[in-house]
Amino acid sequence: LKEIYRTVLQHISKLNYHASLYTLTEDSRHLVIAASTIPPSILKPVEKLTGTTFKGFRFPVTPGTFYEQIITGGETILLSPYAKAVEEALPAALRPLASAIVQMLDLKEGIGARLNVGGKPYGMLTITGAGLTEDDRQAVSTFANHISIAIEKTLLFQRVQEMAITDSLTGLYNHRHFHELLKMEAKRARRYKHCLSLVMSDIDHFKSVNDTFGHLMGDTVLKSVAKILTKAARETDHVARYGGEEFAIILPETSNSEA
Repeated sequence: LKEIYRTVLQHISKLNYHASLYTLTEDSRHLVIAASTIPPSILKPVEKLTGTTFKGFRFPVTPGTFYEQIITGGETILLSPYAKAVEEALPAALRPLASAIVQMLDLKEGIGARLNVGGKPYGMLTITGAGLTEDDRQAVSTFANHISIAIEKTLLFQRVQEMAITDSLTGLYNHRHFHELLKMEAKRARRYKHCLSLVMSDIDHFKSVNDTFGHLMGDTVLKSVAKILTKAARETDHVARYGGEEFAIILPETSNSEA
């Protein structure tokens, strides 16, 4: 997805416009900045002024705002005056800084369009620059539709990949992918003479859980253990469902005592 975002925004920047891509949170109440062409040299003074970081910045989709019109209403709209659009994205305490931020970013006009994936709102594309008018809304809307299709195809491709390597019940890596990861990490450890550890574990008396409370409860136990292991593992570790009630954790760069 990041590659899709980057490619899309590069094309827009060639037209001498800035563009930002936002994604909706799961509850559809906030928009989060996923990518932008606004250079860091311009963003840093704004971050210093507001005391917030641009990366991962989120703002509410509040009723009556430009963003509700775009996300809920599905409208492609001219964000005018642009200071109002910035103000609506800021926390209440920072809204008096909206005009200053617009000047610092040198934002003239902007157009916002909804991105749709699977027939549902996915996020928003904004294009900003001098000279944008109501007449440009259709072009931006068409461009947003093309982006939406690219994102949807990417998400479907990722889903197919995930299904091939993950266990459908727990969401952990499956047995086959576990072996592929183990081979890869073992080769890397041998080559660079680094430590590598492997943890194998199972759930005690799991059969009695199924026999006493039924397989649905057994599935709940498996999913709960998977969550515990995932939370405990580091980002560089690989957690897998080895089979049945057995789990495996590959620990790169980890000695026996550290494991």
